[in-house]
Amino acid sequence: MDGFLHSARNYGWEVIPGVDYRANPSGMVNDEVFEKFWDEMLGLLGSALAHGLEAIFLILHGAMATGNYADLEGELLERIRLLPGGQELPLFAVLDSHANVSERMARHASALFTYRKNPHTDARETAVRAARHLKQALNSRKPVHAYFRHSRVLLAPPSTGTADSPMRELEDMARGLEQTPGHWEVGVASGFGHADTPETGLSFWVVSDQPEDSCQPALALLCLEAGSLARKLRPTEWELPEALT
Repeated sequence: MDGFLHSARNYGWEVIPGVDYRANPSGMVNDEVFEKFWDEMLGLLGSALAHGLEAIFLILHGAMATGNYADLEGELLERIRLLPGGQELPLFAVLDSHANVSERMARHASALFTYRKNPHTDARETAVRAARHLKQALNSRKPVHAYFRHSRVLLAPPSTGTADSPMRELEDMARGLEQTPGHWEVGVASGFGHADTPETGLSFWVVSDQPEDSCQPALALLCLEAGSLARKLRPTEWELPEALT
């Protein structure tokens, strides 16, 4: 949040605060908690949309579930889109790299941005990057989309560190694919393997103002590489004395 607020001040944006709920990683959230969050959010959003809101910026995690919603962030994004005045606004969201991203999330968000490092030392940097692209979208007035593909690969948590395979190679490939004209962001989410949801696992997307067919080759390459790396994967964990030496 700090990275976004600092960027907003530099860009001269007026920020209308939303609602901030937090939870430690654990089991499913009660439906009542989400509905209370939504009720508070709805009151603020409805008023802002009625008075000329120009964009929405969310700080999410991406792997939350409740009893009724296995894809809670997808539900939230769709509800926002269904509000009067919410259909065409730039809707940008920052995610943890352990997000279990869904096609529904990508369809309703304009753009998704994940941390690129695990351990997560670049949360602020990610929000700054997302805000910079939001400024680009507001200036260009072009519609931006997140084109998504799930790899169908499930990674164990020890295999999601970005200093090791497969995430190191996938992040490097994504940064190379970002050099393609029109690719604003090539997203990689390792997923949270302990979550028992249909969307759990490794996924990719391209944020672009270009047609979807220009982004699908990059997604196909990433999925092909993910499958190849996963077949060779034998995750191991260090013992504490070894890690400290």
